[in-house]
Amino acid sequence: MTDPALEALTGPGGPFEFVEVRLRGMPCNVFKYTPRCLSEIYQEIEPFLDRELAVYEGRRLSYRDARQQAAELAQLLADGYAITKGSRVGLAMHNAPEWLVSFMAITSLGAVAVLINSKGSADEMAYCLNHSRCELLITDTRTHKRLEDTPSSAVPLVFDLERNFHLQPNGQEFLRSDVELALPVTPCDPEDTALIMFTSGTTGRPKGACLTHRGVLTALKTIQFSSAIIGTQMAAKYGIDLQTLAASRPQPCTLLMFPLFHVSGCYSVFLANLLQGGKIVMMSRWRVDEAMQLIQDEKVSTFPGVPTMYWDLVNSEIRGDYDLGSLASLSVAGQATPLSLLHSIREAFPAAIVGCGYGMTETNGPVSMIIGEDLLAAPNSVGQPVATSEIRLLGEDGEWVEADATGEICVRGAIVMDGYDDDETANRSSFHEGWFRTGDIGRFDEEGRLHIVDRSTEMVISGGENIYCAEVERVLAQVPDVIEVVTLGVPDDRLGEKMIAFIRTREGSDQDVEDIIKFAADRLAPYKLPAQTHLVDSPMPRNATGKILKKDMLAWHQSRKPE
Repeated sequence: MTDPALEALTGPGGPFEFVEVRLRGMPCNVFKYTPRCLSEIYQEIEPFLDRELAVYEGRRLSYRDARQQAAELAQLLADGYAITKGSRVGLAMHNAPEWLVSFMAITSLGAVAVLINSKGSADEMAYCLNHSRCELLITDTRTHKRLEDTPSSAVPLVFDLERNFHLQPNGQEFLRSDVELALPVTPCDPEDTALIMFTSGTTGRPKGACLTHRGVLTALKTIQFSSAIIGTQMAAKYGIDLQTLAASRPQPCTLLMFPLFHVSGCYSVFLANLLQGGKIVMMSRWRVDEAMQLIQDEKVSTFPGVPTMYWDLVNSEIRGDYDLGSLASLSVAGQATPLSLLHSIREAFPAAIVGCGYGMTETNGPVSMIIGEDLLAAPNSVGQPVATSEIRLLGEDGEWVEADATGEICVRGAIVMDGYDDDETANRSSFHEGWFRTGDIGRFDEEGRLHIVDRSTEMVISGGENIYCAEVERVLAQVPDVIEVVTLGVPDDRLGEKMIAFIRTREGSDQDVEDIIKFAADRLAPYKLPAQTHLVDSPMPRNATGKILKKDMLAWHQSRKPE
């Protein structure tokens, strides 16, 4: 039976009408009405110029000022640094209004925005800059200070985030022109690279995913489509139609806790809000009491967060002191959400629609989604494929498996990356017959919902952050006297998982846990450091191929008395 509301959205002439195109020699669905390149979307903010775009630590940035500042910065990049279409510009900055403006300026010129983890180690950031061949780096004073001793060919352009659009080191306040400038619109081919985002992998070094204009814009349109579907559910709940709901609702407002260098922060919060005239409320770090104050004061309607944040929110003893009734859409990201937490969220915010999904950097974000009552009915599922993704399961023998069997999750569609930057080895192993291999093992249930069964790549998701075991093990193995190291994840009520490490050193070594973690802290971001580190004095169990048996190490850990 056809859903009339869905038909109105996707039927001929509808805002989300589909057409089929061939990409990389394979058919896929895309939205008919989608801009060709990223710089075109900034023309769509004209109706919102008098609205607020961002709120950050008492500062407020309007759409009009954001457009003007982006235009001025684009002019500086073009005239002062010769940035043109196809130039690669690194962006390593903490969440702040300057990040938004910098992104708009870079992409308006048709340049490739290389989004770098500003929370990463100096070594990791320098590697990303150099590997992606960035000509320029836009950063902030705190991040730049950490990078000063690392070699890079990228010229730094440094903002002082404490002084509101001031350049360093000369303190120049350049974004204050009295002449209104037009933000450039630079035509690009849909298959040109628009962004490079980094994802860690089993080799321990970040890999740059090349994301095309078509991929980015298809993902954004998919987010809009998903929001429209949620909107129809909300409208039905209130007994009105979607148009009436849209006309009557206040300005959408999202609390941003995801880093902007993640697809979740960049796409689902920043760009998605930009296209609908929404407001973004930023926090420099998670503090539940401050978050509740901002939700109340700014009338936050959408909160995408990880289970850790929701745990803090629903368990706060002072939650009743705040008016959080504006929250209408809640999404839980990063890892599987315990059913008890879902029920607690539902009890705390009965009027809100709760959802979650599954996706990754290489797919420009979500490839499946589940919301509302479906999530409560199947909390272990990550939902059904979104409109622009196809999912198949690949067996260990290299053959596609039936729907009721398990296999490696493979994705096809315009949302899939073009490939890893300058890494043919990774590209050959990451695709099978044109399908992207995620490295995750899944199955479909009878309702067509996807379930994540296991990870073929060893990764711990702690507090919503992906931590690859191989990366941490690579660093720990460099510690003098270390001869064996293995890491794994264990359940944690608040974080979801936490990483623990087992290390064996040479007999007679004076290395202790404090020395080892200090060594690792100079080479890894703080969130990647093991939550617990154990020194062992005997060889670790290995299988016939010499691989350490993590299950045995986990069993040994679980058998120990609590410390």
